[in-house]
Amino acid sequence: MKKTVIWKTFFSQSGSEIYEISKLSGRFPNAIITNKSIEKIEKINPKLLEEAYSRFIFIPAKPTI
Repeated sequence: MKKTVIWKTFFSQSGSEIYEISKLSGRFPNAIITNKSIEKIEKINPKLLEEAYSRFIFIPAKPTI
């Protein structure tokens, strides 16, 4: 039986390390979670955005509850 591996990552800066690991491993995470606001998207590694934007989940920097 083949195992399915789910890979989720969290970052709060640029995500450059995630991009580098993804390129070396040949696989992008299933979910990329960040507290970087959508208004500050220009501070996220552009290569990571280009290759994996559909996997991004944006959460608030300050929890509301």
